[in-house]
Amino acid sequence: MELTRDNFQNDLKNFRSQIKPELINTAEKSLILEKQGPVAVIWFDQHQEKANKLSSANMLRFFELLCQVEDDSNLKALLIASKKPSIFIAGADIGEIRTLASGKTSADSLMKLQSVFTYLERMKIPSIAAIHGASMGGGTELALACDYRIASDSPQTKIGLPEVLLGLIPGWGGTQRMPRLIGLEKSLDMILTGKTVDSVRAKKMGLVDKIVPQEYLFERALAWANELATSQKKRVFEKASLKEKLVGTIPGAVWFVCDQAKKQVMKKTQGNFPAPLAAIDVIRKSYGGSLDEGLKIEADAFIQLMVTPESQNLIHVFYLNEGVKKDKGVQEKITPKEIKHAGVVGAGVMGGGIAQLFSARGVRVRMKDIHWDAVAKGYESARKIFKKLVEKRRMKPSEMDNAMARIEGTTTLSGFRHLDLVVEAAVENLEIKKNIFKELDSLLPESAILATNTSSLSVTEIASVTQHPERVVGMHFFNPVDKMPLVEVIYGEKSSPESI
Repeated sequence: MELTRDNFQNDLKNFRSQIKPELINTAEKSLILEKQGPVAVIWFDQHQEKANKLSSANMLRFFELLCQVEDDSNLKALLIASKKPSIFIAGADIGEIRTLASGKTSADSLMKLQSVFTYLERMKIPSIAAIHGASMGGGTELALACDYRIASDSPQTKIGLPEVLLGLIPGWGGTQRMPRLIGLEKSLDMILTGKTVDSVRAKKMGLVDKIVPQEYLFERALAWANELATSQKKRVFEKASLKEKLVGTIPGAVWFVCDQAKKQVMKKTQGNFPAPLAAIDVIRKSYGGSLDEGLKIEADAFIQLMVTPESQNLIHVFYLNEGVKKDKGVQEKITPKEIKHAGVVGAGVMGGGIAQLFSARGVRVRMKDIHWDAVAKGYESARKIFKKLVEKRRMKPSEMDNAMARIEGTTTLSGFRHLDLVVEAAVENLEIKKNIFKELDSLLPESAILATNTSSLSVTEIASVTQHPERVVGMHFFNPVDKMPLVEVIYGEKSSPESI
């Protein structure tokens, strides 16, 4: 059902009754309306949080601001932006979805919020989403409901619909608006994999209309909004290409494309993940039909997926991962040591991967091995990783040059005396590692941290040859370093919380 002003007012008490008053108050602080001439600017800035989320309270607040914009005849265009430094909108509130799946709240209430984006889409004035940083799930669905999208050229800008990774499908219009905007095949690829794209790729796909330097994003977006305030030009959807026109007109073409997508999904998942199959089914049934009917099909599928064990388990894993990220491994409140200069002992593929990881974060690295061939191999490993980032447009060539310049190779421990952290990545031999740590311990200042990349040897045993075992820790990277998100940080018997 379309969310009109009248039926929204009828549902208002029901919405508010399910939302705690303090959350309503927080939403009022998190979404702010500014008027800049004929342009209304709605800022997302989640109060006392790092990320913007589309909670029920925020969606309610967003709708109320849209109504305020429509009520002001002096406002002729709408611009939606974020004040967060690296996030546009992270998506829906997963905690709310988890509560709904447990049956403690009405799923119908959440899905009614789907209509807020339909209301945005059907406003009389043109709208723009100014995207910088992560635009995920509901954030992308909000942007799709706008007439136009402008994005920053920053590597931090990533756009996607990752709901399938939580055992769900996009539930606020993503399965409907994305295919209408960029076509069936490209949409299936994004929705079924949960992949994200940078702004350059998004522009090529037609997902965003303009890319501008990060520092000029709001300025350019506001200028564009002022132009639209004069022209009042709303987007008119057309098929993305001749191929899409044929898919939409040839009998059975949509079914054929969806069947091919289903075969790929079955090959990868063996049918163990219902979400991508449900997404295909929704798109197959709704592509080329009315938006309202498609949204209903999408909402029904979303509600069914919420209660599946697959979705509940994937959401549980999501929270476990988030918990691990926040867990520092120590009980005490400790300010982490700032690492400006690091060393890696043991080059090759592993050492080069570790050196690349440090350099990518602005840390100067000294990479040491007993053979120059191994040093060269490590240097080349780091270069290949950076080169791939350049090819994927996640890094500029000049940034790659600067990053490689931060990595220095050596066959001695010269230049190690001033380092803040050294990671040993030598062969898995206890005596060799002990000798390395004994030498490092006598060379480096007491404030430096010594870490071993061992996967099986005792950190306590390695630390036993040092005068300061409290600064020795395990720091086990998995290979390939640049692709594996997990790093094991291991206590030795005497490792200090500060070192951990």
